[in-house]
Amino acid sequence: MAKLARGLLEAAHDWNDMTHARGCVIEALGRDSGNTLLGELLPLPAPHKCDWPARYRVWYPDREAYEAIEYPRRIRMWRDLIRHHAPTFVCCYGTGNENDQWDRYRSLFDGADWIALASGRVLKAKRGPTTVYLLPFLGQGQLRLTDLHAVICDAHPDMLSACPPTSANSTSVSPGIPLALFEEIIDGLGLQKRELTRFTKYWGPAGESGPGFYLEIRRGRVTRVDLSRVHAPSHHAVRGPRAPNGHVTAELDFAQSEVDLLEGFTLFAEQVAKKG
Repeated sequence: MAKLARGLLEAAHDWNDMTHARGCVIEALGRDSGNTLLGELLPLPAPHKCDWPARYRVWYPDREAYEAIEYPRRIRMWRDLIRHHAPTFVCCYGTGNENDQWDRYRSLFDGADWIALASGRVLKAKRGPTTVYLLPFLGQGQLRLTDLHAVICDAHPDMLSACPPTSANSTSVSPGIPLALFEEIIDGLGLQKRELTRFTKYWGPAGESGPGFYLEIRRGRVTRVDLSRVHAPSHHAVRGPRAPNGHVTAELDFAQSEVDLLEGFTLFAEQVAKKG
């Protein structure tokens, strides 16, 4: 969220810098003295949409009653706020089940025409002075760097050169891909890690002997990704043997474009995080 805010509102050319992003979270994001507002379409948190904590039953007997009462009220509230303040940008995140959450966000802007951005995973609409973006969920590795790239460079086309490269560059002085791009994907997945001599090992809830991967890091850049007991979809290029069940002990092919490699890595990392 902080990277998105810095890129959109400040047109910061270093929007992808983790140190500045953390500083924004601590000092500026969502503060009453700043230029961002963080809000929820529905305010009561729960571990999962299927859960309805007992403490909430004092107000609503179940989630269905809560949503039936609060959704119309909150939609009206956010419509009025957006109409009154006319913000430059509104970013709505989380697709929901079968995009049902995106449908609710769309209802805030009835009649708007939506188009897909370059990443194919973000929608955009204009309503008066306000530009609206619908994004995947910001946590758990669901939002990709290519999505941020698409939004920020759509809002500020002159910043295209400040966005991360979208293809491998064989003439680069330093080989590999910046570690920060992988950390964007890994952050929030709840993986464990251990530093080894040449690699950093990551694994999920199945334990260190379960599915995982290794990153070889040299001078802040990832030069190799080894996969271990991870199911590899056939359309993602890997080098190494496949077992009959589709599992691999292999490495990602760095001959792919940077975007393809990172998107393939995202699928693997999400699998590792879910294997219990």
